[in-house]
Amino acid sequence: MKRILTLVLFASLCLGCLSMTAWAADEDYTADTWKNAELKGLIAQDGEYIYSDLAPDYEAWWWEGEVPELDDDYAIASYINFRGFSMSADGRYAYIGALNGGSGIRGVTVLDMQVGKITDLYYVYNEENALPGSPFSYAKGIAADDRGYVYAGFAYSVNYNFLELGIAKQEDNGKLTEVAQIPVYTNDLEPGDEAGTKIGVNGVEVAKVGDKYLCFVMSNYDHDVLYCYDVTDPAKPALNKSWGLEGMIDFQDSDCTIDMGGKTLKEGQYMAVDADGTVWLCVDFNEGGNGIIKIDATGINCTAVVELSGVYSIAHIGKFLLAGLKDGSAVKVLDDASFAEVASITVPEADRVTRMQVRNDTLYVCGAGNDSMTYNYIYAAPLTADAQAALDAQAANFNKYQQENDKGDETEPAEDSTAAQTEAQTEAATNAPETEDTTEAPTTTAPERDAQTEPAAKGGCGSVLGGAAIVAAIALGALVIAKKKD
Repeated sequence: MKRILTLVLFASLCLGCLSMTAWAADEDYTADTWKNAELKGLIAQDGEYIYSDLAPDYEAWWWEGEVPELDDDYAIASYINFRGFSMSADGRYAYIGALNGGSGIRGVTVLDMQVGKITDLYYVYNEENALPGSPFSYAKGIAADDRGYVYAGFAYSVNYNFLELGIAKQEDNGKLTEVAQIPVYTNDLEPGDEAGTKIGVNGVEVAKVGDKYLCFVMSNYDHDVLYCYDVTDPAKPALNKSWGLEGMIDFQDSDCTIDMGGKTLKEGQYMAVDADGTVWLCVDFNEGGNGIIKIDATGINCTAVVELSGVYSIAHIGKFLLAGLKDGSAVKVLDDASFAEVASITVPEADRVTRMQVRNDTLYVCGAGNDSMTYNYIYAAPLTADAQAALDAQAANFNKYQQENDKGDETEPAEDSTAAQTEAQTEAATNAPETEDTTEAPTTTAPERDAQTEPAAKGGCGSVLGGAAIVAAIALGALVIAKKKD
């Protein structure tokens, strides 16, 4: 009877997982939480396959689907260089954009994390201004809000004269439905005309600030501008002209008020945005080196700067800043008040770390490959015992899905995946196995990494820098035909 009650209780908790009720708050995480975090390859990709280090039986081909603008079927997901990455607030879906390589369509790949299945691709196709061989957009910056909307910065692989923001609604069937598409930057020249302005997109982030939803877009190359859009009505995004200077920070403008203590911005990278509107932006400095700048909610003042060698991506979780390194070796964890390093989480293999997010007490880290390191990982590190149990259950569910579906037929939704998830989680919790990584890593090995320097306190901007829900999977991102520079 006791066993039955235990199973019933756990099943009810699993149903709670499906509604993605977190079992711990960000504020509960301590330095020891991060010191003890160990990343495992939840979803890995190498060549034509996606698989999981935690689920040896799970292996799938790239999903293929018909592209309406073309006369033939194209492989939708590419396999080199994950950049754009985000997860839905409830942890159900992952969104991935890839660069460099492949022979198909670029966009936002949607992954159903209950079973590890690609369900859709959201992309922009510009037939009138199609560049030779590459009329499709790619998404290097992706974000998702708690209402189920996904935000993507779209640009061409030939980065000139054109940048867009696309907004789509996540549907229950795994598809994305576009609700808005607006130009962030355009001029009188054709997209791709190298006589014009070289422009790309790096960070895209969204946050609820008070009663508004704000979406930030960081453009780069020759146009280093951080834009702030009011997306409270996602169908009608508009520049938030009460922020910065008429809705933007132009880091090259002589009127720019962002004082970085004598340093100037060469490139803006990825960012995090707090609920009070504070922006944490990773930057490369013209004077050399990298760091993080803290911008207040007005978009007028820089309140802190920290120099951190190789920082590329940032997350603000509770009282800690998680800084992903451009060499892919680690995620550095800093105290958000003193900016002292409190932990370093080893990333097993990656060319660079492009995103860190915590969903349902599990840390997800996106590790990108490159032209020669042609594999990518989405790593997971459970931060609680409940999250570990859910991760074990998720791995079991991947294997179950694999056994019930043909590897080459990935176009139909898995039947009753919710029931399968609950059954797998219940079984995993009952048996409570230890999770071990028994799968061979990809044959390509990561190069030796240089030791990273400690973050250096730097003045100039006011101070030194200055539930066991569904833990899940990620697969491959959207495609690139022409090579994209960093």
